[in-house]
Amino acid sequence: MKKISFLVAIVVAFLLSNNLQAQTGTVSLKLMPVQTIALNTTDINLTYSTATDYSAGKDSTNSNQLTCFSSSPFQITVQSTAVTANMPDVTLTPSSGTTALVGSPTYASALSVNSISTATPFITSTVGSNNATFNIEYKAPVIDVSTNTLHNSASGTTYTANLTYTIVPQ
Repeated sequence: MKKISFLVAIVVAFLLSNNLQAQTGTVSLKLMPVQTIALNTTDINLTYSTATDYSAGKDSTNSNQLTCFSSSPFQITVQSTAVTANMPDVTLTPSSGTTALVGSPTYASALSVNSISTATPFITSTVGSNNATFNIEYKAPVIDVSTNTLHNSASGTTYTANLTYTIVPQ
């Protein structure tokens, strides 16, 4: 009887194992392109208030002024609009910030605010970026007051330009 019970158990187990079904599924990971840019300092003020300012010019390096994330190689462009007529030539120069890019990005050198009326390459990278930061130096020229009448009021004269930084995938 024990042998019959054992054989019945084996036959039942065999029959049940043939009724088992396997189910399959998939997992998908879809990586979409993402580019973000943040301007961490929006207003740059270069004020000439001493004789040294006029004779030496003014500059301001803004550490980590731009932060960008890009899931692919990218380019940051800069464009100036609404430039005040006769504005002295202010230049912009980018460099690596605290959180550097992997690889070797290409940086523009001393772009003139007066000559970037269309989107102009500023920073180009052949790799993506995990929130890399970039410094921007703004440099205003020496102003010869004997030949230049830029300052013409008791309260000073302000020249402005709007700058737009844009990130695009490459």
